[in-house]
Amino acid sequence: MENMGALTVFWGDSSRRSGQSVWSRAFLSVFVLVAFFSAPLKSLAGEAKGKLLATRPLPNLGQSCVSCHGAMGEGLTSRATPKIAGLPRHYILHELDLFASRKRVGVMQIVAKNLSSQDRQSVAAYFAKLPSRRQPPVFHPASSWGLGERLAREGRLSAGIPACFLCHGPKGMGIAPSFPPVAGLSAGYIGEQLAGFKSGIRSGDPEGLMVAVAKKLSPSDIRAVSRWLSGGPDLPGPPLRHHGMVVSGSFLSPDWDGGPPGPYGDAVRYGRKLFYHTAQVAPEYAKNGLSCAACHLSGGTLANAAPLWAAFLSYPVYRNKNHAVVTYGQRLRDCFMYSLNGKKPALDSKEIISLEAYSKWVSDGAPIGVQFPGRGFPALNPRPRTISLTDGQMVYEHSCALCHGPNGQGLKKGKEFVFPPLWGTHSFNCGAGLHLVAKAASFIQRNMPLGNAGTLSVRQAWDVAEYIESRPHPVDPRKRPGFVK
Repeated sequence: MENMGALTVFWGDSSRRSGQSVWSRAFLSVFVLVAFFSAPLKSLAGEAKGKLLATRPLPNLGQSCVSCHGAMGEGLTSRATPKIAGLPRHYILHELDLFASRKRVGVMQIVAKNLSSQDRQSVAAYFAKLPSRRQPPVFHPASSWGLGERLAREGRLSAGIPACFLCHGPKGMGIAPSFPPVAGLSAGYIGEQLAGFKSGIRSGDPEGLMVAVAKKLSPSDIRAVSRWLSGGPDLPGPPLRHHGMVVSGSFLSPDWDGGPPGPYGDAVRYGRKLFYHTAQVAPEYAKNGLSCAACHLSGGTLANAAPLWAAFLSYPVYRNKNHAVVTYGQRLRDCFMYSLNGKKPALDSKEIISLEAYSKWVSDGAPIGVQFPGRGFPALNPRPRTISLTDGQMVYEHSCALCHGPNGQGLKKGKEFVFPPLWGTHSFNCGAGLHLVAKAASFIQRNMPLGNAGTLSVRQAWDVAEYIESRPHPVDPRKRPGFVK
């Protein structure tokens, strides 16, 4: 009513200034009131239409959306139908469009074909606004993770299987708009979809990422992760590797089991937490959207992604960048300044000591003085004679933008970056190692897209690395006025 009063006063004052008649003032008031309330009315009409379409029996089928998905979108266990209430509107619409265009198979093709493009938008909006009916699975300490929980939380990146939660968000509750929730769906539905991706029956997933990952999952992997994500009992995992070991000339770090007991274990656990959530744990030192885990994949254990077990045993060493012999702790301090675009913690700070403790734990069992394959970012040869920024942009848009955003600004869940920004104010600065095109190209070709690594050619990796480095980045701190080493 206050808004209506304000509108009447406005038009009244205006009419007195212009000499308009009473009828003109009334007409203008009505016109503005209609415009003022039309948007909410249209929205209400859209919601009502979506509900009507979701509940009415469809021609040639005799059943409605809620016949299979439940009156509130809660899914039906008896039919292994998914819980769609509260899913992102964009995702529901994307799947309906895939069914309508016959890019996904199943009875939903009949449903989607009976809905116009506008109808599909209304149905998607209706189910997206319903309260979610999903419940997270039961979480356990790392020492007692089963096969499904370990795959969901840790993945098996050495085999090309990223953690489910890496893409689908913390606790598997989804990251809008492209990564839907997976936790709390029925085991039958999850298993059916993973098997469909694995066999090629289901497709249409962005960049073919789920097809690539599912093909690497064994039947027991699928059964275990489906059961655990649904809240059901897990399958026993393989025996944990409590100590690192050398196998066929390569070093394998210990499996994460929660860390050792006592004060040393406390430092390891804090270091691991800092490693994965750097800006949240140490905001006074890390100033951008990256974490240590953004570059050192799989908890710093993955070969060809600057593994910690290779770095920790290599120091002290002379570094051209520092023009001096530096310790591992000093190297970690540089990471905070350049890769994290922040400031250096003290050598005796909790942050540096805990990261050293975690790195030592990751390196447990690695022999000193042995150069194992996968150290750092191995050189990617040959370097093309010419590098195309235009081709690099095309590679980025096709293979990188899904996770890192169309403008390279990363992808957030709440206040934390799930996928790091690759340029802009929240990315690494021009003094970081990955700002060097050669290192970036090596990292990209051997590790990206995550879960589908190795699919980019050497030429594509060089092009997209050059494109990323050509975008704006924070200035190298050594070039800032008043820089102190």
